[in-house]
Amino acid sequence: MKKLYHTFLSKEVPYVETTSETAELIKYASNAFLGLKVSYINQMADLCEKSNGNVRELAKAVGLDHRIGREFLNPGPGFGGSCFPKDLQELSLYAKELELPLTLIDKVLEFNNLRPQKMLKMIRTAFEGNLKGKTLAILGLTFKANTDDLRDSPSLNIINQLYDLDAKLQVYDPKWMESAKKILPKISFVKSPYQAMKNADGLVILTEWREFKNLDFQHVKQLLKAPLVIDLRNIFSLNEMKL
Repeated sequence: MKKLYHTFLSKEVPYVETTSETAELIKYASNAFLGLKVSYINQMADLCEKSNGNVRELAKAVGLDHRIGREFLNPGPGFGGSCFPKDLQELSLYAKELELPLTLIDKVLEFNNLRPQKMLKMIRTAFEGNLKGKTLAILGLTFKANTDDLRDSPSLNIINQLYDLDAKLQVYDPKWMESAKKILPKISFVKSPYQAMKNADGLVILTEWREFKNLDFQHVKQLLKAPLVIDLRNIFSLNEMKL
């Protein structure tokens, strides 16, 4: 392995030599810790919402502590993808087989599984509990930006529940349009963020794509029936949203 990666090692990339058992646990432990970090900032977001705090400022300040770091302190609808959910589940099951339950990991999984319901409640509250017949512009399908991965994406969970509540959805994602049509055959997909907003009753941001961060909000206001934006990724500040 050292010969295979000699180019990297020559640049003093850290190298750890260990047993196969420990190597496997390292992979699971790393993803479990990051999943915990995501769930932690989501709980802090809930706390800020109740206490008039600002989770964006909180995350920035907490992330300045070198013991914690800023990465993965991004509130949203929960973690997904091909690794985090699977690895946390497998680590939890493995620990139970050894009769050493990882209760902290179990709670992270429980919290993350319920996160889309929390996001759905926020959307419903914005419409006074009634989504029937409402047209929603949905931005984002992938579980995070800069990927084409839809596996275990919380966005899909939320979109399916919105559809079940008889909301009309106009969905856009920069990466996964054609494939998503096979997964969500009854959903209307459009070719641009602004097309999704045309005559919509509100805008819901589910993925933090850079394209969405650069929206022209004067144009957004003109397209929407009402200036209602539900930013579930906290990519905008309140000052940025004031028109």
